[in-house]
Amino acid sequence: MRLTDAVLTGRRTPMFCKKKILAERCSFAIVALYLTIAGSARAQAPDIALVSMRPVQGVFGVTPLVRDKRTVLELQITSTFSSDVQVQVSINTDDPTGARTMQTFDDPMLAPVISKPLFSSGTFITIHPGSNTYYWPPRLEGIPSGFFDLMPPAPQWCAHVQLFLPGDGDASNNSAQACYTVKGTKPFRILYLPLTTQGEQTHTPPFNVPTCDDVKPLASRSQLFMRRAYPMSEIKGGPLPGERLVGGHTVRDEDLSFGDNVLCAPDVYPAPYPLNQLDYPRLMAHLSDLAAMGNFAEAIGVVRNGFIGGNLGIGGAVGVASIASPPVFSALIEEAQQGYLTAQEMAHSYGWVPSGNPLECQSTVPTDKNHLCNIPAPGYSVEERTTIPDSIIDFMHPVASLSGTRWISSATYNYLLSKLKDNPDPKVILLRGLIFSDGRAEFGPWYELNGEPQIQLGQAGQLMISYLDAFGTVIGSTGTDLNFEPTHFSETDSVAAALSLKIPEVPGTSKIVLELSGISLLERIVAGKLKLAGETVDVTWQGSIANPGDTLHYAVLLSADGGLTWAPLALDLTDTHFSFVMPSNVISHSLLVKVVATDGVRTSEGVSSATFSSTDDVSAPTVTGVPDRSPDSQAGWYNHQVTISWIGDDHGGTGVASCDVPVTYSGPDTTSAILTRHCTDVAGNTGAGTFSLNYDATVPTIASSDEGRTVILHQFGVAPSFHCADATSGMLKCLASVSVLDTATVGAKSYTITALDNANNQSTLVVHYRVVYVFVGISPPSSAVKVKQGSTFPLKFVLYDANRTVVSTATAAVYVDGSPGVSSGGSTMGNAFRYDRLAQQYVFDLSLKGLTLGAHQIVVRLDDGTDHTFALSITK
Repeated sequence: MRLTDAVLTGRRTPMFCKKKILAERCSFAIVALYLTIAGSARAQAPDIALVSMRPVQGVFGVTPLVRDKRTVLELQITSTFSSDVQVQVSINTDDPTGARTMQTFDDPMLAPVISKPLFSSGTFITIHPGSNTYYWPPRLEGIPSGFFDLMPPAPQWCAHVQLFLPGDGDASNNSAQACYTVKGTKPFRILYLPLTTQGEQTHTPPFNVPTCDDVKPLASRSQLFMRRAYPMSEIKGGPLPGERLVGGHTVRDEDLSFGDNVLCAPDVYPAPYPLNQLDYPRLMAHLSDLAAMGNFAEAIGVVRNGFIGGNLGIGGAVGVASIASPPVFSALIEEAQQGYLTAQEMAHSYGWVPSGNPLECQSTVPTDKNHLCNIPAPGYSVEERTTIPDSIIDFMHPVASLSGTRWISSATYNYLLSKLKDNPDPKVILLRGLIFSDGRAEFGPWYELNGEPQIQLGQAGQLMISYLDAFGTVIGSTGTDLNFEPTHFSETDSVAAALSLKIPEVPGTSKIVLELSGISLLERIVAGKLKLAGETVDVTWQGSIANPGDTLHYAVLLSADGGLTWAPLALDLTDTHFSFVMPSNVISHSLLVKVVATDGVRTSEGVSSATFSSTDDVSAPTVTGVPDRSPDSQAGWYNHQVTISWIGDDHGGTGVASCDVPVTYSGPDTTSAILTRHCTDVAGNTGAGTFSLNYDATVPTIASSDEGRTVILHQFGVAPSFHCADATSGMLKCLASVSVLDTATVGAKSYTITALDNANNQSTLVVHYRVVYVFVGISPPSSAVKVKQGSTFPLKFVLYDANRTVVSTATAAVYVDGSPGVSSGGSTMGNAFRYDRLAQQYVFDLSLKGLTLGAHQIVVRLDDGTDHTFALSITK
């Protein structure tokens, strides 16, 4: 069976190279998902064939791959042999751009040793007659989690598989190589917090509020499901080390890992029990606000069992329906629910399934149109190395008869990947509030954040958002439709829409205006420059008069309400500048300065072109260092250069104006490198922050006393002798490819030592040794023998193994002064010894004819690679 082209939509592209991993003549099609290798079996000889190779991250048949998500290679191998055969296999993965070091793996589960070099001997799998399916790498007992996981880098990733079988009828179909597109995804951190209401706390009898210990198991169940089923990177670690406040709660660095961000202090929401129709959308918007302010993708309020049924009259989990607009990134789930329900409610936040989608259907609840039909969703759990059968149904469809195990279909997976792919995070403004269907609105404070806008400039909708400059000119606008479907009580309860919306920030904006269907809802002033209370404010202006003999007098006034009222600061000035100290009791974001000029009769005035603000901010911002990636090892070490960016948090002050540029650390190796940089807020306060890291870019050293060692044939239980050391991060693993030295046969031997330190630096050393016989001879045993010219000299010796057993199968040859010796008996064996079974010794009758008088060197050369030499003196 021969390898042919990969089957791709619309064209056929050669996808395979022979021998060389990245041959120049080989073309890689980046759009390939997996390879289908067609052909027919040859009749001449039994054959094995690598029929297909494809990477699997969860759902079968999806593309592209997700960066840094656990991956296995699925190998389909067929055999026309009539019985099992042992096939050697080597697997290599690589980034063809050269951006990352080539990774080489041989399957340690299927081989007797770990981490053999590419194309090494001794790595075998058993192939049965017919079709075989293998997943590589498997989950290994006793090996740290993730050590052998494939984690494809973006934007491309290549895999190469090679099979070896002596006697294979057709070796041309034993290799496959292909490259695949890899997409990065956004950081996906979820905030779990125990949630209750004031009404529940004062209820008689009181309700049992979930605790931190109640929330963590649910978070763990959700984490496991999303690791298996969601298209996202599995790299741990939050982007903001240290401690900070999120909605009044302290979040620590160790809480900021994928799927397990648990706040242990209960969030008490000011609402009665049970919730009314407006409390639900307000609560969901509140949770979404916590997520946005803490840079979380979603906030999950974990409530007591029975909370959702008692308040909303529905099941054990609820999010904002997928047809809600704009989306709200929050959900409620009861503490005992399955982890997959969290993923389902989050998928609603991302619009799955949109209204009108052909996959949308009526679920078991007649009015619920927001779930999928029964869609088979087979897959492979790379996290658990388990195949998901066809009988599992897409988790988006809540069918009560199904078990708690859910999967995710390719349609759901691909849709979520389109929503979760990574993008740069620009400045956005978080709009927060509640808009009623009768035109009323409630708004809370807005925040400037880093994030991805949920709507783009230029869009239109029921809710229009306009950006005005200092002169009242519209410099940008956007809009969105509102869907008043907030409560889940029934389809007729369209009373309010929760608003937690990230909109673009437009430079030069002095005012933001919101309109609903042409009716003004709100105007918000965007502050200009900020002045600190007690700071000197300088005002300058220009004035001119037609009569040069007259003198202009000026009055300076200050408004704290955008020009509605004015307070005089100075009168009868003749200079065109004035300085005043900002009063400590004037805190405003709508300050204006007006100058009135008079020539004694006529007056004129001018107002500052933009508002500015005053503040009592005297606190410096806190500064946090953010690495461009997670540590390179599970122990928290970096092993190549890492770039640290700096983020400031002014904690409700004037806001951060600037931070130091990122710094790149590339050494020296150290157990504690401390980097310090600064951020300055708008009020001029400067704060310093540090980032500590462990750095080790040096591979561990390996030494072995076995190099050049000689051991005896069949010497039992000789353990390899070696030592690994690492000066900085310390050793994680130091393993030899053998537990005892191979002494089954004589000759040159070797084994490999692999060292891995705690920073994930790896080194290898190949150790060489030799297995030899016990040599007893020569007979006669004299070291300097004198014999007559032209005579015959008999050579005899015995060989033993380590058990003192005579070895009769060796080969030996004699050389005289470097030339093959000649047998006096005219033997056809040339210069080879014969074995005398009766005497149990090796014999060669050396003819001395033709040799000159004097000293000669006799060498007996054995097949164990050793030479045994003695001197022979020829006399008359």
